[in-house]
Amino acid sequence: MPVAAHAAPLVARDVSLLVADRRSATVALRGISIEVRAGEVTVVVGAEGSGKSTLLHVLAGLDKPTSGSVSLAGRTLEALDQREATRLRRQHIGLLLPEAPALPTITVRENIALPLMIARQQPEPGEVDALLRRVGLDTRRDHRPGELTASERRRAALARALLGRPSVLLADEPVSDLPAEESGALLGLLRDAAHEDGIGVVIFTRDIALAAAADRVVRVEAGRMAVDRLAIAA
Repeated sequence: MPVAAHAAPLVARDVSLLVADRRSATVALRGISIEVRAGEVTVVVGAEGSGKSTLLHVLAGLDKPTSGSVSLAGRTLEALDQREATRLRRQHIGLLLPEAPALPTITVRENIALPLMIARQQPEPGEVDALLRRVGLDTRRDHRPGELTASERRRAALARALLGRPSVLLADEPVSDLPAEESGALLGLLRDAAHEDGIGVVIFTRDIALAAAADRVVRVEAGRMAVDRLAIAA
């Protein structure tokens, strides 16, 4: 079941991250607070090196903040051991990455189901096929990933991210390098995931034009949250 509209399944409070090596330390994030609300599209905009990808990793529980906290489905990620955090992340977070890995020797349908299979779970009956129809790949289900176009591979990755009905979908540059028409179609699918399924969708991008697809816009500069405002969706 989707999270109730406008609840916040993912919350970061005063998150900072210090990245250190043997010679120096760099502050990658500085006191960022953000609520990812169910049923809304949030667009996080920032230039290369602004910290937006680091923020994605922290929100996804892939990196632990140096200070502050991240709460997912009411549980503080930093308080969980690795196994518990991984289980919670698999249950609640879908990830859509620019070059989402796919096994070249199995079909598109099998690739979409793969994350649940790795977790030793079975998709609900008909769920994978319904997702394939939703993203327009029902006629490509038995093809191999190498036989798909760039846009089709991105849509297959979205179907995989939506499998299991996550509470939150984190998308890193989801429409980069796609033609305008295909970019618009993928953004439409992301908005549908939020507005129809009640998922909290967060798009991380360098492209300020994607703010038109948002209910909420956040701008990140030098690891700080510069702007947090509501946007008028196109």
